[in-house]
Amino acid sequence: MKKYITIFALIICFNFINAAFSQNQFTLKGRITEAGGDPIPGATIQLAAQGTASGTVSDQEGNFSIKVNKEGTHTVIIRAVGYQSLTKDLTTGETAEIQLAADVLHLEGVVVTGTRNERDRSTAPVVVNISDQRVFNAAQAVSLSEGLRFQPGLRVENNCQNCGFTQLRMNGLSGPYTQILVDSRPIFSALNGVYGLEQIPVAMVERIEVVRGGGSALYGANAIAGTVNIITREPVEDYFEAGINSGLINGKVFEHTLNANGASISKDGNRGISLFGSARTRNPLDINNDGFSELTLQRNIAMGSKAFWKTQNRGKYTAEMHFIRERRRGGNLFDRAPHETDIAEQIVQQVYGGQIAYEGYSANYRTRYAVYASGQQTFRDSYYGGGGNSPDPEERAQALLYYGNTADLMMVGGVQLTHSMGKTDKGVTLTAGIESQHNNVDDRMPGYNRRIEQRVNGMASYAQLEWKPLERLTLLAGGRFDMMDLKGTYDFGVGETAKNNRTFAVFNPRTSLLWQTGKFSRIRAGYARGFRPPQAFDEDLHIKTLSGTAQFIRISKELRSETSDSFTASFDLTRNNPVRPFSLLIETFYTRLNNPFVLEFSGETTAGGAAFVSEKRNGTGAYTTGVNLETMYAIGSRWQFQAGATLQQARYIEPEAVLANPTTGAEILTDRLLRTPDVYGYALVTAKVLKTHQLSLTGVFTGPMTVPNERSRTLVRTQGFAELNLKWAKQVKVARHSNMELSAGVQNILNSFQQDLEVGANRDAGYIYGPIRPRTIFAALKFHY
Repeated sequence: MKKYITIFALIICFNFINAAFSQNQFTLKGRITEAGGDPIPGATIQLAAQGTASGTVSDQEGNFSIKVNKEGTHTVIIRAVGYQSLTKDLTTGETAEIQLAADVLHLEGVVVTGTRNERDRSTAPVVVNISDQRVFNAAQAVSLSEGLRFQPGLRVENNCQNCGFTQLRMNGLSGPYTQILVDSRPIFSALNGVYGLEQIPVAMVERIEVVRGGGSALYGANAIAGTVNIITREPVEDYFEAGINSGLINGKVFEHTLNANGASISKDGNRGISLFGSARTRNPLDINNDGFSELTLQRNIAMGSKAFWKTQNRGKYTAEMHFIRERRRGGNLFDRAPHETDIAEQIVQQVYGGQIAYEGYSANYRTRYAVYASGQQTFRDSYYGGGGNSPDPEERAQALLYYGNTADLMMVGGVQLTHSMGKTDKGVTLTAGIESQHNNVDDRMPGYNRRIEQRVNGMASYAQLEWKPLERLTLLAGGRFDMMDLKGTYDFGVGETAKNNRTFAVFNPRTSLLWQTGKFSRIRAGYARGFRPPQAFDEDLHIKTLSGTAQFIRISKELRSETSDSFTASFDLTRNNPVRPFSLLIETFYTRLNNPFVLEFSGETTAGGAAFVSEKRNGTGAYTTGVNLETMYAIGSRWQFQAGATLQQARYIEPEAVLANPTTGAEILTDRLLRTPDVYGYALVTAKVLKTHQLSLTGVFTGPMTVPNERSRTLVRTQGFAELNLKWAKQVKVARHSNMELSAGVQNILNSFQQDLEVGANRDAGYIYGPIRPRTIFAALKFHY
């Protein structure tokens, strides 16, 4: 921490020295409005010569001013969320009137995930997909997990019948292969990945940027399947918003979500702060009437804030903080303590997170420097087990032993420099930085003397060159070098303690190109290498139950590192016409996994049969390959259509044993990566029926896949299923600057849900694969000022 404080002090000193010698004496001024004449606050105005640096933003009335070194005419690029970007020549001493056209499908805009710099989405060398409030509102999503399903290559599924653990899968690979970022910082640890996507409310999120296929390796070597960047809401204008959403699930239980958020900006636009708060409550639901829940009891509270301060000398400070507390429980006998039930999985989790950053620009705006520090601390109390309602006193005594607790600390800090050389249309941009990461996990189940301690310290350096040798060609090449020190102690209470102390020095390259084949069409191609060290913690921190007994994960003594080679190629056609915008994306991918991690369940138990043990080991090899398709079309703001599909194969090079009989030793082999369908997709349609009425129809389809049932020791080929959702919304004008939205609808209209659910206390809680929820009728009210 001391070195980060020192770096901050050096940056601040440089900032003041730079201001003292700055010679900016001329000003470009203007006012930005939309087609109806209303001002556009928060628009970004940058000098075209500076490359990607931001010059200033418009204030509440759409006004802006930016200082320049020379008198005369300068070219600026103007961008605003929800509007098409505009390049315009401005002259010092004059005030320009600028009008922006609406970007109905959000095809344009600035993205940061693809290159670790601000870039126009259409000119980024890698494909960056976006889900934002437009998608969240259409799908009536209340959490991040519900809003992530409407992108090609992405699936969110329920992996636990007891605790409702959801997992994000990308391009045929499971959750641990995806790097999840918060405001471009990798503070989303393995523990947070278990329940975190469902804990984050959409009120906290401005947009989600997704890069598939390892094309964002600069953020971390474990971005094998891709990267999901959660961009939190930044204040750009004064507003206040509050709402309530209530749903009746399967006609039996209610779910309520309250949201409130707002922002305040200074008159000059140089300071601002935003706040958000969310509360969600849901009672447990037993769908198959066996006395045990399929949907968990859930109590969730989230709150946070984000603020910025722009200095007079091209500098900007940003600070963000958030707090999440959640209690969830599944099983039976909810009026009793967990250890008094037939089966229970209960998690009480508290998350404290935040970050602080400073970024500044040189006098000619060609050099951007940034320093940042982020952290997230998670505490979790858990219970995985049962037998406390048994008449057998030994079983009741054993039920008391399934309590556990986990502490997880994730810290990230670094410095980044971006320098643009040459002309913007034929220049070179260098991005380089260093980053330090620390993750410390302490997971205990004292009743069984089970303890897992794992500490990972890493120092990374990265560099990237972006070069435009031709006006229509962009080349990108870079790499990241990681030094990781892994220290792990794994004690499963069986009299044997395993150690895993290793040091890794890994270099992972990435390269990509963009060829502008026409005015509206582009071809992209890329390669990236990835790496996963042999550590125990990914989704394995989710301890499921089988036959009323906890199940642990043990790593093989011979477990080696896993590496990957990922290739992507795509063609996209985008015509952002204000009246009829259209977009088509065809993206192919191939990822080869070397020494892939395979989880094998043998039925082996710990001493005395207290818990089942599965082993993580290396396989011989695996690959995923396929194509992602996506199209968007709109007729003005009245009618919008968006759909995507993925066709893929996810296979082991040689069949792998995923189940084994502990008595006979017989193994069940498969060449398929489990829980991975060959086809899946989504569709989203919105239409304004009248001036103030809007209908939204959304759907998600998942094809057949292979799922293990560890209780019966079988592999099951599931049937495909589809979810269809309908929402009606009406806008009501309350006052000049405020309005209200009334909405209602049905989620999962067809009530598509898994038919072969496990039953009873001895069920395999991990054998669940269907939609996250059955049919749900909802109504919502939202007020905006």
